[in-house]
Amino acid sequence: MYNSGLATPYWFHKRMRKAGTLSALSGALTAGLLMWAPSASADQLIQKVSVPVTLEHDSNPLMSATNAQSVIKQRLAPQYTLQRVAENDEINLSVGVLIQRTDNKNLVADRNDPNISAGWKRSTPTGELGINAKYDESSARTTEFDESGLVTVDRTRKSQMLGSSWRDQLTTLLNYSVSASYTSVTYDGGNTSALTDYNTLATVFSLGYALDERSEVFWTLNGSQFEPQGNIGSSSETYGTMLGYKQRISDQFDWSLQGGMVQITGTNSGSGWQGNGQLGYSGERTSISLNAGRSVSGSGVTGGFASSDQVRGQISYALTERASAGFDASWIKRNGTFASTGQTYNAWVSQEISQFWTLRLNAQRKQFEQTAGATAEANIIGLSIIYTHPDL
Repeated sequence: MYNSGLATPYWFHKRMRKAGTLSALSGALTAGLLMWAPSASADQLIQKVSVPVTLEHDSNPLMSATNAQSVIKQRLAPQYTLQRVAENDEINLSVGVLIQRTDNKNLVADRNDPNISAGWKRSTPTGELGINAKYDESSARTTEFDESGLVTVDRTRKSQMLGSSWRDQLTTLLNYSVSASYTSVTYDGGNTSALTDYNTLATVFSLGYALDERSEVFWTLNGSQFEPQGNIGSSSETYGTMLGYKQRISDQFDWSLQGGMVQITGTNSGSGWQGNGQLGYSGERTSISLNAGRSVSGSGVTGGFASSDQVRGQISYALTERASAGFDASWIKRNGTFASTGQTYNAWVSQEISQFWTLRLNAQRKQFEQTAGATAEANIIGLSIIYTHPDL
């Protein structure tokens, strides 16, 4: 399921178009949370620091079909998280940076990508209210492939998001939820004619009815607006609805299924179906998740909305009390003008070497195929040593 935008007033959209406004609101939210945290009568305070150091070899970072060249990357990614829980309130803060250096800057540039996110939730007798904000910078090439299965130039993608949500019980069996979000995405670094800066405004309304303690039927109404920045391209919108069913069979196993129709106007206009199926299992030593379906999302590569078929799955297994292994995979088929297929397969194993230190080895394979027939592949091997202090 994808977020969308029907009910948010137009004046909100107009005033939020400027990225500076969103940055100011995000900063204000973060500052407000930090000011509130020390003075609150908190029941619990959890602080965590994680510092992964990674050495990685990538056989084809450009995902080139004709001229594959390899690169070695060194990464340092410290991250600090804070959670404060009071009687009815919870705040979360996360601050970090990705520092990357490479042995061939003509292929992959050095990076210093910060990220910060903040959120506040308040519980009521029958529901919950939440506000969250996020700012992050990342490699456009990496992010677009992971999210949409698309290959593009390597620029810095700056993403800002401000969102809110509300859920409540109308009766003991009937519940509803409403969420809205505004996102601004821009691309920096060199010629960005291949990428479109854009804003999206999204809203989702959901109504659920509990059949029993473990199962529920639900209906969602969603829509969104994609607006390019800088008078480049044209705006587009999506409207959709779905019916669904979810069930928790046991404390370890749950599943859900939903489907319906969606309409796209503007760029890549048309109508079709959207839907999603999910399976989840969490046992004593094994964890499994599988997600498959069709959704609509915006991208700076496509310059608008487009549908994609996706299958994602992962499995992890605890070999011993200190060692674990896993495998995750994704398959994304992008429809429309930029039709293509991206695949990622990743196997990993980790070993705790002390209370605070973990060693992790992973091997990954990426594949990309355009409808015209061009194909590319890359093999990635990485070794990480991770310092984690779970409770400062």
